[in-house]
Amino acid sequence: MRNLHHFSTEFSALFLVVFFLGCASRPDEALKLAQQAMEQAKQEQASEFASGDWKSAEKAWNDAQTALKNQRYGESAALLTTSKSRFEKAGTIAKAKREEVRKEVMAMQNAANRRLSVLRDEINSIRVSARAKRDLDEAFRDVESIVDKLNTEMLNEQFIQAKSSGQIALRKLTEVEKKVASASKTPIY
Repeated sequence: MRNLHHFSTEFSALFLVVFFLGCASRPDEALKLAQQAMEQAKQEQASEFASGDWKSAEKAWNDAQTALKNQRYGESAALLTTSKSRFEKAGTIAKAKREEVRKEVMAMQNAANRRLSVLRDEINSIRVSARAKRDLDEAFRDVESIVDKLNTEMLNEQFIQAKSSGQIALRKLTEVEKKVASASKTPIY
């Protein structure tokens, strides 16, 4: 009986050693999955659209890398799982926010392009002095270049930059529209 108990204790100890060695192996699969989640979050521009969640995921990732470097594989596996879930969350949030900004900027883009077209027609149709015409043409070219920049940024899916360009374009369009309205009221000498 005593031998059976001794055998049972040795077997339990051996089982625990093998179990912990198995758990303490390098977590390559967890590393791969966390890396995939990070790449997906990057594609969704999570660092811009979900920066808090991105930073949290990045911290867990960096801590996991440190644990891996120090061969603390159990700790690293847990941190990699945490970073994976945080990267996934950041990617999901970024995707939704990015779509919101895209729609908002698309509306600005459409408004700016419509107003630019109407403005060009107005500038061409009003009778003003040659000097006023040059000033209006120059102001129009300035706003046209901003709208072109907005259109390019939208094509390149640079929505944050496009939002800023869209706001500037709409503000500048309003200024030029006021100049056109004022110029059309001014008598020609």
